[in-house]
Amino acid sequence: MLKDAVVFTLANNVYEAGVAALINSLFHNGFEGKIKVGIPPPHFQGQPLENVEYIYLDSKSHPINLKTGLILENPCTNFIYFDSDIVVNTSEFLEELESLLCHSSVFPIEAIIPKEDFRRLRWNQQINGNMDFSKNYSSSYYNAGFFAGNWERDISLIKDWKNKMQECLTSLESVEGVGKYFKLSDQDVLNALLQDDKYNIAGISRPDWWANMGEEQSPFLFIGLWNEAGFYHHTAQPKTWLHKSVPLRPPNAYDMLWYKYLKMDYYKMNIKKVISSKMIDWIEHKKYTRCNRIVKKIIKKII
Repeated sequence: MLKDAVVFTLANNVYEAGVAALINSLFHNGFEGKIKVGIPPPHFQGQPLENVEYIYLDSKSHPINLKTGLILENPCTNFIYFDSDIVVNTSEFLEELESLLCHSSVFPIEAIIPKEDFRRLRWNQQINGNMDFSKNYSSSYYNAGFFAGNWERDISLIKDWKNKMQECLTSLESVEGVGKYFKLSDQDVLNALLQDDKYNIAGISRPDWWANMGEEQSPFLFIGLWNEAGFYHHTAQPKTWLHKSVPLRPPNAYDMLWYKYLKMDYYKMNIKKVISSKMIDWIEHKKYTRCNRIVKKIIKKII
């Protein structure tokens, strides 16, 4: 599946555990193409794996702002980009992606921003030089953590995206405070481009993909095409493997899937060196099981 595709991702040494789970999830769910991992400083030594290439970067730009350049410097038939805090969870998603790439680029729809919203007018002003009230802007707001396209048909969008980032953002070394109307940096620039009808886009809405921000307020139809989300994106901080102590919340869907895929035998990491035994108990619900037993004993004594 997707034999003619290249998956791109970016990660420094802080995100190796995310890359490992992403790679394992791709191979486990039937991906047969190549994977190219861009590694900005601080570097890590990627594990030698068939069809996986590590590209060591020395750019001062923030990793989020390197994705367009990484793709443009590595021509291929079909390109797919995943942030390193994503895991793919169904072969059905990859099958559908392979089919969609025959027709258009693919982006995940994260939220709705009404076409009349002033940000869309300001984005158009920044991109095209005027606040055009006559345009029928899209109301879809896309997440930039995953996208896919065909090189011959869609690489112009990636070029436009890179060029407009350089024009609209005051700095590529950060993602904060880099543009008055581009609070979410590269992602807002992408949406400024995609709000026009210049590009053919196939969107994937939730619940066919999952993010841990805004789920309860999602405006999208709650019934998806697949029984499970096609991919899971940990869009909040800290990432599962970066918790310094056990969270006060139960583990979410990404936490458990990341743990599941990290333990697989493609990109091998010692889970006990990645997270503490207490975090493992938390993900495996052992902490809450013990707490429940204690609470039940206390209730019995009271009764």
